[in-house]
Amino acid sequence: MKHILFIFFTLISTFSIAQNVNLEGYVFEKGNRGYLNVVRVLATHNGDVIGEAFTNNDGFFNMEVPANSKLVLLYSKDMFNGGEKKVNVGKAKTFVKIEMGRSPGYIFEITLAEKRESIEIPVDAIKGARIEVYNKTTKEEVMDLIDHPHPEFRINLVKGNHYIILIRKNGFLSKRMEAKVNVEGCILCFEGVGRVTPGIADNLTEGNDYGVLLANVEMERIFEGKKLTIQNILYETNKWKLTGNAMQEMTKVITLMKDNPNLTLQLGSHTDSRGKSASNKELSEKRAKAAVEFLIKRGEINRNRISSYGYGEESLINKCRDGVKCTTEEHAANRRTELRIVGITDLKDVKSLAQMMKSIEMESMIEELMNQEEIKVSDGDNLEKAIEKREGTVVKNSINRAMTKEENETRVNNERKRLIDLKNAKPKLETTDKTGRVGENLPDSENLDKDKENDMAGLDVVNDSSIVESNGDANNGVKIIVLQSRTILQEDHAIFSTFDNIEIHRTSDSRLFYMIGGYDTTSDAILEYNSKIVKNYPKAFLASFKNGIMTMINQ
Repeated sequence: MKHILFIFFTLISTFSIAQNVNLEGYVFEKGNRGYLNVVRVLATHNGDVIGEAFTNNDGFFNMEVPANSKLVLLYSKDMFNGGEKKVNVGKAKTFVKIEMGRSPGYIFEITLAEKRESIEIPVDAIKGARIEVYNKTTKEEVMDLIDHPHPEFRINLVKGNHYIILIRKNGFLSKRMEAKVNVEGCILCFEGVGRVTPGIADNLTEGNDYGVLLANVEMERIFEGKKLTIQNILYETNKWKLTGNAMQEMTKVITLMKDNPNLTLQLGSHTDSRGKSASNKELSEKRAKAAVEFLIKRGEINRNRISSYGYGEESLINKCRDGVKCTTEEHAANRRTELRIVGITDLKDVKSLAQMMKSIEMESMIEELMNQEEIKVSDGDNLEKAIEKREGTVVKNSINRAMTKEENETRVNNERKRLIDLKNAKPKLETTDKTGRVGENLPDSENLDKDKENDMAGLDVVNDSSIVESNGDANNGVKIIVLQSRTILQEDHAIFSTFDNIEIHRTSDSRLFYMIGGYDTTSDAILEYNSKIVKNYPKAFLASFKNGIMTMINQ
């Protein structure tokens, strides 16, 4: 009987200890500035999380916790200083109040609408856009809202960060904005945004430590024939070479084309009416071609997406024709560069902003590696440590597309046709270096210098028997990228006699990676790299491939 009573009282005691009660409360902003929603509240006991809740729109939260317990509540919310609060829970419901102070930074509230062409014509708010935010400072994706159902959205801008905001909507020109918050000398700087004003309900503090900012962002409709003027593309008199300032402006065109991969454009150059009409026509054609070549080479834009046209003085925008007296400013208005939309493609596969930024970061880092002085890997160091010593950081990921089978066949056919054309063309004055590579009108010394650079290409001659163009599943596994080139290497390049079964990976910007692979593990590839590759090819690096996706290996 005693045993039965002992078990009975033990069960009652256990039940009493294990009984749960409600813990509820409110979270509000310091200074009675209102209740806070989406605050995360964690209940912990001896360091273990035993409950979690989020506040609603009224700042209220509720959770079940053990009765007669001593807890520590941890609370956090973006743009606010988190903290902890000790709570003694009794036998019944327990109520708490939590006060939170705002951390330095801003809430950026944006409303999307179609660009107003006239004051009299009403415009609609834009819904269903894709809204992406990327933090360039931390190299992280902050937001990716696909088919956002509302025209309004908000972003938390934390001090010490540089943000890129990209808004895309079918039928509209993509809108890119940048926000710098206490970086690069900017306390609060915006690019690509119209007027930004403090919010009505929550103005900026006196010291500009935090607050709410409002902006109306207009998006332009696209259609074939639409013209986009490029500002500040100026040339010296009777010259067509781009100036430094003009190059800076042209980089904006590169960004525009990459943000809008569905557009095919014509770049048109216009002159004023002064001078002979034929000369103005010729000059504008040269200027347009120079600008297009800059986009293709510097921006790595596909040549099929951009064409040039010189209008000369045939499309003036004011009265300043021959014989009409005009001011210098009026003539200057006619000297302009314009982009005209000549084609709109319905693209299904479009990179996200995060993928675009990672690709740019990766390509920039690879460019540095390929063009820098030799990286020496000492005993005990792996490739990552050697790179970090030189660069300070390593960009880990990049998403690039390998050639499809159809693209490969097209490339090979085009290459063969080009070689036939070269063979039948009138010979040019040429010299060759000791490897047999050909350089047009170059002295032997320059060719010898080129031979010293392993990643310099000669004529675009492909050795189809020794190269496997990577595509699809054939490109899977761990690879060593030995060389990089903008054009196809000659068949007598040393790499082909040094390694068997060279593979090529082409990125979306037509960069060619010459690589070797077939390693079972990353360790095998690292061993091969350190023992055989790095001595003769110090700019080589490791990457893994899966279904055409390349990821640089951070060892």
